Amino acid sequence: MKKIFSLITIICLGLTTMAQSDIIYKGGSSTDPDAEYQLIRRHYTVNADGSSDFRFRKEIKIIRNRALTAYADKGESFIVWNPAIEKLTINECYTLRADGSKVEMPKNAFVEQLPSGCTNCGRYNGIREMAVVHTGMEYGCTIVLDYTIHRNSNIIADDFVVAQDCPVKEYEIIVDLPDKNDTSLNFLWSKGEGNFPCSATEINDIHAKHIRFHNVGQTYIDSYLPPASELYPTVSIAYKNILTLVSLPSNDTIANAALLLASCYHDDTMKYIKAIRDYVVDAVHLNNISPEHTGYTHADARTVWRSNCGTALDKAVLLTQLLRQAGMTADVVPGMQRCGQGSESFAISAPDRSMVQVTLGEMKYWVSPLRKDPLRLIGAAHDAVRMVTIDKAIDCQPEPLAGNYYKIVLPKEADALDIDPAQLTSVRTAPLLTGATDESYHYTVELPEGMRMVGKAINITKSRNGMGSMQISVLQQGNTLDITRKLVLEKSTVSDSKDYKALREWMQLWSHHKEIIIK
Repeated sequence: MKKIFSLITIICLGLTTMAQSDIIYKGGSSTDPDAEYQLIRRHYTVNADGSSDFRFRKEIKIIRNRALTAYADKGESFIVWNPAIEKLTINECYTLRADGSKVEMPKNAFVEQLPSGCTNCGRYNGIREMAVVHTGMEYGCTIVLDYTIHRNSNIIADDFVVAQDCPVKEYEIIVDLPDKNDTSLNFLWSKGEGNFPCSATEINDIHAKHIRFHNVGQTYIDSYLPPASELYPTVSIAYKNILTLVSLPSNDTIANAALLLASCYHDDTMKYIKAIRDYVVDAVHLNNISPEHTGYTHADARTVWRSNCGTALDKAVLLTQLLRQAGMTADVVPGMQRCGQGSESFAISAPDRSMVQVTLGEMKYWVSPLRKDPLRLIGAAHDAVRMVTIDKAIDCQPEPLAGNYYKIVLPKEADALDIDPAQLTSVRTAPLLTGATDESYHYTVELPEGMRMVGKAINITKSRNGMGSMQISVLQQGNTLDITRKLVLEKSTVSDSKDYKALREWMQLWSHHKEIIIK
């Protein structure tokens, strides 16, 4: 039940792996995995009485003991539910040993506890987390867990990645409805981009939807990956799901918020908005409980204020009311996740994307209740290319080295592309997320009298069709170093192996030539 330890362990292992450039991940799967899922099944059933059931089953085989020592989550399972509107039933839970013997979990293997995210949020102290501590584990054993959550709602809204941190032989998704042909069901799946290994079969049978993914590779363990929803196979499901209706009654005034608003006040309206936003982001505890556990509802602003905690949508409601009390026009825009493209696309509820719309004159701005992002003008074109242009004289103090040599290190610029070439393995099959980039730097550095740059002038030019270009120039004129650095990347991700090889070389040069040796 040490989730923090488990996370730190995984991160440390990941960093250790990434530092070893001779390790190659072939199509997302390690050649020697520590564990393998024999089966994962997600079964959604909408009942005729307006309720629904979610049944989950996993069967995972422990191949090497490291799966238990290094990845604590393989020996434990955590199930969250809200007893006020949901009922949890454990159907099966046992360990099948390599010799075929079966070890049923004893009663003390099921520990009911408060989810860590609810410890600072009294309103959600009724939510529970079942920690299942699996026993009887050994090399070659298979852990089986099967449970059902019954909900007093027929709403289904789920969006998940199929790939796991170890390979999956079979991942099955089933949806059952009272009427198999009910058009209210939205179901979309994707194999993801690139060459990630998996195959899928849609089955036309008695179920409203039935799909099996086969031989799904494990997730990549390295840096600079595109979003998981783009890289790995994913499934999105929505049934009778509408965006949460947000109610802000006119009498929801928070009487004792006047002192806060007075302390935030600024005659610059934009700064006033940001000050109120910053309070909600920093001071109101965020509870990341999934929306199905709250019945797809939200609390009123006064309740969120009194409890000083809430979900993402709760915080959006509170921020909206505070801005209204400050004399501004503000409205909640509940978050949604767009699934698919074109005519196949649909939306499911995504509270963490909830925003507040603030109207100032004829201008409308997006304000996040979760992040201190710049206020974004609604309708304005969004420049997807990272652009940095610097032209200045800089005062770099030479750092002494051995043998009367000195080093000058160029400054690290804000918003610039930051890819550590040491994290780039020599061979990579996962796409590399870079972001479209257009950076241009021109520096002049005055050297102490008599100092010279060691070696010849640097003049490097690289280009590749469809990918971009790079230029690095360092030359000395008298006591002045004249430095030009330009980097253009036309694509947000690099997936072609030849493009990746070129980009890796560029990043090594880009990083190496930020240091200049003088004597």
